[in-house]
Amino acid sequence: MYKMANSTVTRETHVLPLHKDIVLIVDRSWSMRSMNGAPKTMVQNMIDEQKEISEQHNSSCAFSLVTFDNESIKRIDAKDVKKITNHTDENINDWIEPRGSTRLIDTIFEEINLQKERKETYLKNLSKEVRALNPYICCVVQIVTDGEDNMSTHNDEELNIEIVKHKKDGTHFVFLAANQDAIQTAHRFGIDDDTAMTVGNDFDSSTHGMRCASDMVRSITSGSSDIPRFSDVQRQMSAPRTPTSSHSNIRPLRELNEPPSPPIGLPILQSMTTDEINQLPLPPPPPIGLLRSSNQAF
Repeated sequence: MYKMANSTVTRETHVLPLHKDIVLIVDRSWSMRSMNGAPKTMVQNMIDEQKEISEQHNSSCAFSLVTFDNESIKRIDAKDVKKITNHTDENINDWIEPRGSTRLIDTIFEEINLQKERKETYLKNLSKEVRALNPYICCVVQIVTDGEDNMSTHNDEELNIEIVKHKKDGTHFVFLAANQDAIQTAHRFGIDDDTAMTVGNDFDSSTHGMRCASDMVRSITSGSSDIPRFSDVQRQMSAPRTPTSSHSNIRPLRELNEPPSPPIGLPILQSMTTDEINQLPLPPPPPIGLLRSSNQAF
């Protein structure tokens, strides 16, 4: 039985973390090829932004990059983000080149438990005086995938139990998924609906979604007291271009600036006289909203 995806423990005031542990888990299965390089930009931007935050606030940050297809590979292993220099175009293209199947659940399961061990070790190595101050250790796990798991030995329910435990300990989870209803998948895994978002599998939609996720991680790791939540506008801009109800939590009414569809059977205008064209009924006005959440009444 799945546990409800209760919200991660949050703070009421802005508190800078003493230390951050960020794990970025990126699907590199064959179906990811349609995103056409968007994950590469996301990885580079996140590393550069976390470097900036750590230098600005003089804080430490352990950054991990894990890719998976049939197997999980640790590309960057809890390294001081300020010392990461190998996130070049060539390296990242090689690391996330699409191939293979989808070992999603086992990868998340393994990485969150390794992160927990690192957090415990970090706290043990602090002085008693510092530990007595209850320092804020910020843990974030961001997951990007575009398919259902087809390789793992653990199941949804086992992962759900683990993630709920980690959330109670303060870990934040950010989940982006294409070709599925990301909120439904996140709910099965125990991840909060507010930090899960369906993205399109094309370059533009996925790039926008990954930018939104990076902004959320930046806000969390900067000590913001705001509850992490993707906005309706972010969801709309990141949504699949031609989603179905099973692949998205939002439903399109019409693409931006797209004119109303002509009536079925409308003759080709070039073959009509001016009088015939003038007698055609005017098209209906465009809708006020371009997109609408699936939980709104139509």
